[in-house]
Amino acid sequence: MVTFREQRDVHVAKVAKALEECAAQENVTSLQRAFSTYAEATQTLSTDTRELLVVRPEQQAMVELAQIQDWAIVPMKRLLEDRDKAIKTLKKLQKDVEDILQTNKEREKRQRLVQDQKRRVENVNSLVDLHMKRFEYFRVAKLKVTCTLQHVLFYLTHV
Repeated sequence: MVTFREQRDVHVAKVAKALEECAAQENVTSLQRAFSTYAEATQTLSTDTRELLVVRPEQQAMVELAQIQDWAIVPMKRLLEDRDKAIKTLKKLQKDVEDILQTNKEREKRQRLVQDQKRRVENVNSLVDLHMKRFEYFRVAKLKVTCTLQHVLFYLTHV
């Protein structure tokens, strides 16, 4: 693959040089500019293609990995830990409410705490669901961009 890229770069350099020579020999200024522009575009295409195929994917992969880590994995882990704590607290409070040795005032207080914990569990569950939906959207969007780039690069390298 590296040999192919090197050969392609050498070929593109020859084509660009030939176009520059045509531009230098051309008497008509509009054709001279066209040849010059075409030579520059050919060279730029080669450079950009190399950057897209070789340099950028590694950097882009590292950036996307960091984004997934920061935006998806760490927050999801914290949400799941919070949900586990809320469920444990809810079970403990429900057990306390069922205890017969409490006064009515204590029992009402415990029941309010149970309701608060139920809301906390529901809120955390909805946050987990929302987070998963957003992560899925992010993942699909990245895949679409990556696939589109791959199709463009394939087209550019095989034309």
